[in-house]
Amino acid sequence: MVISTREKLIEVARQLFVNKGVENTTMSDIATASERGRRTLYTYFKNKREIYEATIERDSELMVERLRHIVSVAGSPIEKLEGFLRYRLDVFEVKRVPSLGKNINSLLHLDFNRIEKVRKLAIKKEKQILKTILKEGVDEGVFDIEQTRIFMPVVQLLLQSVDLSIARNNFEVIDLKSDTYKDDIIRFIINSLLNNNTKINKNETT
Repeated sequence: MVISTREKLIEVARQLFVNKGVENTTMSDIATASERGRRTLYTYFKNKREIYEATIERDSELMVERLRHIVSVAGSPIEKLEGFLRYRLDVFEVKRVPSLGKNINSLLHLDFNRIEKVRKLAIKKEKQILKTILKEGVDEGVFDIEQTRIFMPVVQLLLQSVDLSIARNNFEVIDLKSDTYKDDIIRFIINSLLNNNTKINKNETT
């Protein structure tokens, strides 16, 4: 697949931001590393802030595309929801998603305020994925319809809170274990949606 000039510039800029830092990267650095002239670079981006935002937008889209793939290959609504939640809880951790997490983590730590933009860009797309899963679960009689009505805002808030805790590395402060909190959260969320007495135990989320 041929990579467009704009995509090439974004990828080069992202790598420079990760390795050198945003403040230490210049437009000339990006033009040189991409083997494109400054005139070409300025044809696509007015300034460094604009290309930086493009890298954040791309990371957000990559995250959502991965979520779509996970959901598409999963089986039941419960399995789809678990896959969705597990990836979302993993995505900001370098050790679990090295190709994506490293870039996101590095960029957001350099400019933490950008995390809000990443989340806003991803939330609308995530909502559509979740709505599809929830509808399928209700139609199959797996999820309680009343619980699904309050699910979206609660889970979105929860995921944003987890992103913040990962960025701040403050799990111990809020009495959570970094090696088990994902399974606990996933089990809690899915159990809250079930419309029968079947509950997911610890072994079923590992």
